[in-house]
Order: sequence, then C-alpha cells, then structure tokens
Amino acid sequence: MTCMIDLQGFTREDIIRDRFGSLDKDSDMEALVSFIGSKSNGMRMNVPMRHAKEYERYKAGEYIFHRRAGPLDFSCATCHSEEGKRIRLQELPNMTDPKQVQIVISTGWPAYRGTQATVRTMQHRLYDCNWQMRLPDLGYASDMSVALTSYLNYRANGGVIQLPGVRR
Repeated sequence: MTCMIDLQGFTREDIIRDRFGSLDKDSDMEALVSFIGSKSNGMRMNVPMRHAKEYERYKAGEYIFHRRAGPLDFSCATCHSEEGKRIRLQELPNMTDPKQVQIVISTGWPAYRGTQATVRTMQHRLYDCNWQMRLPDLGYASDMSVALTSYLNYRANGGVIQLPGVRR
C-alpha cells in the first residue's frame, strides 16, 4: 500500500474500497498479493524480530489472538488452539502448533477459494473470522490486522512458501 500511495498516486481510500473482490468483479489487490507472494515460492518463511517495533507488533498480535471479545466472547484461540475442532465440514487448524501454523501461513494464503471462485488473501481471512465472531469490522491494513498477521507470520517461520494456495 505504501508504494501504491507514495509512488503510483493511489489514495488509501481507493485501495481500501477495492481491497476484496466479489462474485462479479475480481480485486486487483488480491491478485497483486498473490503474484508477490508467489515470488517467494520455495523459500522458507523468515520473519525477523530484530527491531523493537517488530516485537511490539508481535506481542500485540499475540494478545489479540488470545483476547476474548464480542457478543460470543470468542478469541482466535477459541477455534484455533485445540486439535479436532471443526466448523461445519471445515477442519480448523490448531494455530498454537508450529507445524500447523507453518502449513496454513506459508501454503494457505493468499489462496484460490473454490466456494467464492476467486483469490482471497490472509487479510480477507482475518476480516471474515472477525465477522463470524460478530466483532467490529477489521480495518484493512489496520494496526490490529497488521499485529495479528505479524504474530501468525512469525510463528510460521521455517515453513516453505508455496503460494497461492487452494482452499474450499
């Protein structure tokens, strides 16, 4: 987003308005994230934690992952911290297990969603989880989404990147 705003002249509002595709229109942002992600295929996830701000985001993401909130009193960990949990027919990964985090993050998102006939990003997945927990809208590229993504990506260190993935 920084390059798109600073170098290409897009506004933040334009990017956010067109961040997700729909059944009748694909999203350039989701296509761009997929293309860029695929350029790391074969590499291992290697999110550094050298700067104080990186660690600060990681800790904020860890807090968000475990914090219960909203009318259902859910957290990310409610669904993603134990083995064998499902929603309908969908198995839920245990994101506290390093091996499962590596698989989900490094080979999962962005992904082509068969049920939606388009590519979706991790940002969309987090947005959708928040919506399913009946939490307020997760702002696109918001501090909260960046923190949660930082936490999950760091925990996936070592996973071999193979993107885009394919999801139901």
